[in-house]
Amino acid sequence: GRFHLADVTLRIDTRNDVFNPWAGWYLLANFEHGAGTIDEPGTVSPDVGAVATGRARYERGFLDVRRYNRLTPRAALNVRFVAGGWLGGGPLPLERRLSIDGPGTVPGFDFRSDRAPDVGTCGIGGTTSLPGMPAQCERIALVQLEYRSDLHLSFRTGGGGARPRRLRADGAWVFFTDAGRGWLVNAPANSLNLGRSDLPPLSTYRTDIGAGLDFDLLGVYVAKALSAPREPMNVFVRLRHRF
Repeated sequence: GRFHLADVTLRIDTRNDVFNPWAGWYLLANFEHGAGTIDEPGTVSPDVGAVATGRARYERGFLDVRRYNRLTPRAALNVRFVAGGWLGGGPLPLERRLSIDGPGTVPGFDFRSDRAPDVGTCGIGGTTSLPGMPAQCERIALVQLEYRSDLHLSFRTGGGGARPRRLRADGAWVFFTDAGRGWLVNAPANSLNLGRSDLPPLSTYRTDIGAGLDFDLLGVYVAKALSAPREPMNVFVRLRHRF
């Protein structure tokens, strides 16, 4: 289909450093109004609620708030809150839907794994999963908390008549926990659909805990799901800080 979009974005950034922040706020708020015509609706999972052809109009919001708190010269406690999704009008087109899935959100859970029902992508799961398990959530919420502490590594090689060499690496220990999920608001009655003014119970959120080593440009982490103890432990690599 063809749509016309109108966006309003507010960005506030008081961080002391963009790539390695230790203090300050970061806020990104976006409102999007879309109107157009859907010629060929995409396929959705059973009970998600198909998007009809013809004229369509929707309103969508997205909020990302981060607070960086330096506790001591060597340690910091950082918090991030993300929420977004449907605000008004008809159901969101599939291209504008969201998910809580993968290493950037709740990494204790595998990316696009098959679950029934799935609060990460809002697919029903099981044998009826769509190829690729696309994001189908109309709303999401995510909270991330991490504690960082400086780490200094130094290695010395050589001895005797050999010229000594020293290798130094400065980084940080990172301990983190996450909680998040997605849900529907315009679908038929099912376990993933909530009222437009309702929030899902906290007991239904995906949660995890983890730790890792972050050397600014490269980080190696391990994460374990808490809300689903049978999930295997995940190891992942990032080229930037978690947030």
